[in-house]
Amino acid sequence: MSKIEFRLEQNEDEFLKSWRVTDFANKISELHYKHELLNEVRKRIKEGENPQNFFVFDKSFSIHRSYKYLGTHKLSSKNGVKNLYHLGVPIPLYSNSKIDAVRYIFDSFSRMYTEFNKETEEGQDKLDKNNLYFFVKEAMTSDEKIEIHKYQKYLNTYVSTIIKPKSQKKMRELVFEEIKKLQVEYMNRYEIQKKMIEVEEEIKSNKTDSLLKRYDELVSKVPGLFGRSFINNKRPIVGVYNGESNSVEILCKNFIKQNVKEERQFDLRRISHNSPYVIVFFATYVLAQLFYQMYVNKIDRLQVQNEIVLDDIELVDEGYGEREEPNTENEDVRNKTLILEVNRDRLKEVAVALEITEQQSELASIPLSVENTLIHISNSNINKMATNFDQNGFSNGSLYLEKTNQENSK
Repeated sequence: MSKIEFRLEQNEDEFLKSWRVTDFANKISELHYKHELLNEVRKRIKEGENPQNFFVFDKSFSIHRSYKYLGTHKLSSKNGVKNLYHLGVPIPLYSNSKIDAVRYIFDSFSRMYTEFNKETEEGQDKLDKNNLYFFVKEAMTSDEKIEIHKYQKYLNTYVSTIIKPKSQKKMRELVFEEIKKLQVEYMNRYEIQKKMIEVEEEIKSNKTDSLLKRYDELVSKVPGLFGRSFINNKRPIVGVYNGESNSVEILCKNFIKQNVKEERQFDLRRISHNSPYVIVFFATYVLAQLFYQMYVNKIDRLQVQNEIVLDDIELVDEGYGEREEPNTENEDVRNKTLILEVNRDRLKEVAVALEITEQQSELASIPLSVENTLIHISNSNINKMATNFDQNGFSNGSLYLEKTNQENSK
């Protein structure tokens, strides 16, 4: 698999402590992984995967765990469900009652696990995660409402047999409120998502102001949890649900597993602490794509800044003010723009601009909310990368690229 060698040279002779240089490289690695994930989702959708089947967990994966079991997980097996539970609560990219059923069961069970632990004696049995399989299986049987009779019965039985007698009344009330909350929240989300799908279908053929206003009102009632979780987690975990096999596949799993070589992975090679700092690493075109858009955005902002400076100069020349000192700001902006344009053009040579254009046009037919979410995530990656460069003195530094092969990058 072809890779690219990146060499970044700091633009200023700014001393950076070793932990800052390491942090700079780590953030590049994290954002590279996020963009690989995003590209994988886009690629799958382009190939025909339904956007409804994608979801993100609400937790980051830990770099200190091996995740040996990670792969494809059957929702028809106890271990499959339990393994998914340990990854976090699944949040669908687009309305999917099956994933929502798993989500609400996992979320509720986690709360009850914590609350029940407060009321049990040491050495007594805790809520059994092996039973999650039965609750999830029942919950996924219906779309319009969530079936939770077994879950409710299990919690009440636990209260009667395990919880201290003096706390049983309080815990029964807690279970009652929890079950009621679970049912209402699931139903409300289902109804709103159902209306959103109807409006989005109408918008495809007739994009009127009234429909767009109605759509915005519905969106405001359903927070963009997929995008928020993807963006806020340093190392998000994304899965795709297969209804036929009733299983979940974890995407880019080799990025997560320890002791597994992933050809697409960010590969830091060396850091030179001579002045200026130089960082060399290998990565795929996906990182080049991310860098390309970052430089394009930086150039656009500097050009706007340059236009403002030129406007000020024209006002002075027309007698609206006096220039007390020679104007160097315009020259500084031009110099920065020149460096960024060179970096951008070097990235352009690996056809990154073409990749971006193609990928954006390929997803034109997806639901509006999905398109907005994916664009929002992409923009977040670009902006965070730009901030990382700005904070560590590499913002206007030089970037050098060299195509290589996987064999040569080892």
